[in-house]
Amino acid sequence: GVILASLALLVTVNALSTSSVAHAAYGCSGSLIDTYNVKTSSGVVYGRIRLYYSSASGGTNCAVMVSTTAGGYGVGGTYLSVHLRRCAQTAPGSTCTVTAEDREAWYFTYYAGPVWVTSAAGRCVWVTGTVFYKDKEGFGTSSPRASHCG
Repeated sequence: GVILASLALLVTVNALSTSSVAHAAYGCSGSLIDTYNVKTSSGVVYGRIRLYYSSASGGTNCAVMVSTTAGGYGVGGTYLSVHLRRCAQTAPGSTCTVTAEDREAWYFTYYAGPVWVTSAAGRCVWVTGTVFYKDKEGFGTSSPRASHCG
């Protein structure tokens, strides 16, 4: 009984640690609140934008853009970008009046980011991501443009 209970606890702790490590690997803290596909015009998913939220610093949003195998994941020299903006708006909609922003774009092997905006509690955010791979572009954006306004 004791050995089995200890083994179950070890497996549970290990599963939690693995999940935390996966999120920490991208450099964002807080909870994953959404993902957005970064797709080519023909619908091939080249990457995924991962959006996180933490209550730290008056509300902090963090984003990374992780490429997929189709979008060159693991292939050096793939152009990746992620752009996160805090909006003046407090309700979801098609308009975002940018009050703060952070972006990263370069030739990466796995992902772009993390990028952050703080003082986001009660404000909407707008996030976009791009992948250029094998002469094709993948693009993704939050929808509606101003979203996650909590």
